Amino acid sequence: MNQANQLPDDLRLGSQLVAASMLRDPVQSPEPFVSKVWRDGWQQIQDQQHPGAIPFTAADALLDALLPQLKCSSPELLDFRDVVWRRGQAGLFSATSGLLLENTYPARFLRKRQCPTLSSSKLELTCSVAELSSLERAIYWPSLTCDSLHALITQCLPYAWPWLDPNTSLDLSGRVVIGTADRADDRWLKQIMTLVRRRNGFLCLSEHLPASLRLEDVWVPTPAYSVEAGFSDVYLDLLDAWYDQNCAEASQIESPGDSGQRLFLVLDVPRGDDGVLAGSLETNLSEAGWICRNLNRDGLAECLHALKAATQVVTLDPLVAWLSNTGKSHQSQQLLILGRQSAGLDLFQMIHRRHLCGHWFQLPHTSSNLSQGESCVAKTLKVIEACFG
Repeated sequence: MNQANQLPDDLRLGSQLVAASMLRDPVQSPEPFVSKVWRDGWQQIQDQQHPGAIPFTAADALLDALLPQLKCSSPELLDFRDVVWRRGQAGLFSATSGLLLENTYPARFLRKRQCPTLSSSKLELTCSVAELSSLERAIYWPSLTCDSLHALITQCLPYAWPWLDPNTSLDLSGRVVIGTADRADDRWLKQIMTLVRRRNGFLCLSEHLPASLRLEDVWVPTPAYSVEAGFSDVYLDLLDAWYDQNCAEASQIESPGDSGQRLFLVLDVPRGDDGVLAGSLETNLSEAGWICRNLNRDGLAECLHALKAATQVVTLDPLVAWLSNTGKSHQSQQLLILGRQSAGLDLFQMIHRRHLCGHWFQLPHTSSNLSQGESCVAKTLKVIEACFG
């Protein structure tokens, strides 16, 4: 009995001795993710600048060190033959091996390091590939999430360059566009359908396709922007093209006296405490003579028109940085972005690329962050006054 009990102990001790004697430290420690370096650096900036608004320029030194590490190559249109698409799965699979084709995975740039099992991700079918329905000519759009304007611009439009590039010679006609979208009520999906139809293609929702589908000849666009890899110049041109298309209606809006206006802008309407804050700020700023625009109430064209004309902008939507100075907006615009979450690296990449001027203010998470008797609305109004007078 004692000998039996001793065997596991001997095995454990032997294993420890082997590990201690045979293992070697890596020659070079892996570099931390750029996003983690940004979070740590931004926290230091916040600590130094607390408690007021932080000028965008406070992040210049940190950005100068990080942005060269972000390499977003020019997007490509990849061509695949005989692959399998599966509803609810991100990416396409080889029809022969069943393995995920990494170049079709939406977030593939650094994801393999974050998730080493990605390369072994495999599709399991209950029938042979030959028994699957097939599409002869298709385009796989890796991210068709359009439930908000933010999702449209940051997740969906990065793949839209084949449809928005006026100089492209690609023949997209007759191809069926499929992707991860399966809800016709996604608010901005009609924009994608319009883009596809302009190039004589067809958009097909997931819900109208079989659960598994073989694609005989499929094109897959790589993104012009990725959180892990940053922005490419193509993405900025793409935003300009999208902006111009959506400003056709805005150009007909006549609002004399717009020059020099102050604007409070709400794009993706916030919920909960942020929704209450947005409503209170709109009431106070409207009384102070600010122009107030809300996408749900006023529409996209009216919001873009007001943003283009404004010289001072307050918003709870970091997305405004994507749209400011787009479509040849003037360079003198001043932004104040109010954020509940910590500022993201992608936001400050856009601020840097668009040469935007302004401040970031970190909204307090709880009342304990405020001085006694001071509300979040009162504190925010003080910050606005300090930034704009």
